[in-house]
Amino acid sequence: MNNIEKNLFDFYQNFYFSSNIQEILIYLNKKYENIVKSGMKDGLILDAENERQLLHRLTIEGISFYIGEKLKNILVMYEESISEQPMLLAHSSGINNEKVLNFIDGINMKNLIEDVYCMINKIYSHM
Repeated sequence: MNNIEKNLFDFYQNFYFSSNIQEILIYLNKKYENIVKSGMKDGLILDAENERQLLHRLTIEGISFYIGEKLKNILVMYEESISEQPMLLAHSSGINNEKVLNFIDGINMKNLIEDVYCMINKIYSHM
C-alpha cells in the first residue's frame, strides 16, 4: 500500500468508535449553521420541506467531506513526520534543523546516484 492507502485504511479501522459520532455531529451542525446563515443572508426561506432536503443532502455529502478532511489532516501530519527524517527528504524547506542538510559530500552523492549505494567513512558530529 502507498501512504494514502495505508493512512486511509488506518482511519477506516478506527472510524466507527462512538467518540467519532459526536465529532461528526458537531462537524455536520457547523456545516448546517453555515448553510442556513448564508441562505438567510441571500434572503432564502427555510421551510420544513427545504430543511428536510438540506438535512438529507448534508447527511449524504457531509460525512464524505468529513472523512476527506480527516484523511487530509492525517496525510499532512504524515508528510510532516517524514520530512524530518534525513533520508526521506521530500523538500529541503520542510527541515527545521539546517545541520542535517548537505552533510553528504558531492563524491558520495555521485556514487549514491550512479551506483545506488555509497560508503561514507566520516563521522558527522555536527548533527
